[in-house]
Amino acid sequence: MAYRSFYILLKLLVSVSLFGLSSCGGEDDTPSTDEIFISKLVEQPWEVQSVIHETDGDLTYDYEEFVTNFNKNGNHEYDGALSTENGFLAFPNASYWRLVEEAGVSYILRSDGVYMAYELTEASLNLEFTLPQSSIQRVAGVAGKINFSLTHIQ
Repeated sequence: MAYRSFYILLKLLVSVSLFGLSSCGGEDDTPSTDEIFISKLVEQPWEVQSVIHETDGDLTYDYEEFVTNFNKNGNHEYDGALSTENGFLAFPNASYWRLVEEAGVSYILRSDGVYMAYELTEASLNLEFTLPQSSIQRVAGVAGKINFSLTHIQ
């Protein structure tokens, strides 16, 4: 009788243990959409494929030496830092960025207040944004909607 009770108790303990183990690890390790986007965004620097301004047309020639690099070294307000070479008036040399969503549209928000709508594939990044009008004459001509089509540096 004692043996049978011991056997039933042992069977019960094993069943409870197996149930407990099967319920462990229920955390979902699948990366979020933002995490996947950020990993693709920061993996390599980007260079210009084309630059189109809504009124001035094709500005690709002016941005042939353009290079920008997103990284994850942010601060408490931003997801990362953005460093740019030859961004002229469209991109600051250094700024911060974060992902935001407004009215169902996802943007990269730069620390200078510019919202950039984006489309990202494995090897290309399209950024569309509007540069505000400036009272400084030489900067005033850059204002308006602009589209940067970027590709990973090879």
